[in-house]
Amino acid sequence: MERTIEAVPVAVFSEILAAGEFIPAMEATLSGEPIILGCLGPMDERPRFRCRIHVREGAAWTVVDVEDIGRTIGPQFGSRNMDRGRGHSARTGETAVVLNDEGRILHRFDPGRDPQRVATTEDGQVWIGYGEEPRGPLDDHGLVALDERGELRFGFNSIADQHGLPWVFDCYALTATGRDEIWVCYYTDFPLVRIHGTELVEIHPDQPVSGARAFAVGSGRVLFAGAWGFPEGVTGDEPIDRDQPFESTNHVFRLLDLDSNRFEDLRILDSAGIEFDPRARPAEGFAMFAKGSRVFLKRPEDLQVVDVNDL
Repeated sequence: MERTIEAVPVAVFSEILAAGEFIPAMEATLSGEPIILGCLGPMDERPRFRCRIHVREGAAWTVVDVEDIGRTIGPQFGSRNMDRGRGHSARTGETAVVLNDEGRILHRFDPGRDPQRVATTEDGQVWIGYGEEPRGPLDDHGLVALDERGELRFGFNSIADQHGLPWVFDCYALTATGRDEIWVCYYTDFPLVRIHGTELVEIHPDQPVSGARAFAVGSGRVLFAGAWGFPEGVTGDEPIDRDQPFESTNHVFRLLDLDSNRFEDLRILDSAGIEFDPRARPAEGFAMFAKGSRVFLKRPEDLQVVDVNDL
């Protein structure tokens, strides 16, 4: 039995972006305010773009022009709370760029060769989860915490064995929930792990979602968005046609109670009664990301949010 809930609109892109501006990445502050990385360009004959950061503060949006960070814009984007004078990081090719609130470059460093997820926390740590093709010393850790200069503070795989956990071979979802706290869900086995500072303080090895694309944590509950699974009619023994729809039973919005390990599935509608489909692909203009207790749902025209603490 599914419960139906309604998402809350937080942004209509036509009201925020300039003509010709596109969105390569989005994030949110720990207080739940959305951040949009917008790009205009190219600035010249080379593939360079003029970038801006849009941040919502209450009902208003502010715009910060970003210093030229390079020739390409990567898909990963992390943020610390802007209202506390913190900075931001974005991946561009092989280089991580750390910016201040005025959009000026503070530091650059090599983030490794296969970063899949990025989260930043207010204590100055940049968390990066890697994919299934490690190619360097950072990637081999599976999940790392770096300082703003890219120096290693913590490597997950080096202590996973001590906690009876598998190594990170593909970081599926990563979210910051506090000043110095993150949660991660990863392959293999997809345990849900909470890390405070550099200590593993909570482990849920049997959570009921494999390969969530995003998740939010609040009030002893976790909202998972999407999951890993084969397309309809595919067993995994044959090549997968990426254009086939995913099997609906494997791709869900699922709310988990951490104490009891009980869960319920949700149907999420917008204010017009249109249902969000977690099977939709980014190529169709749909994306999901999370920060703290909020899961954000992006469509081509707008951004909406569901807060675990309101469910």
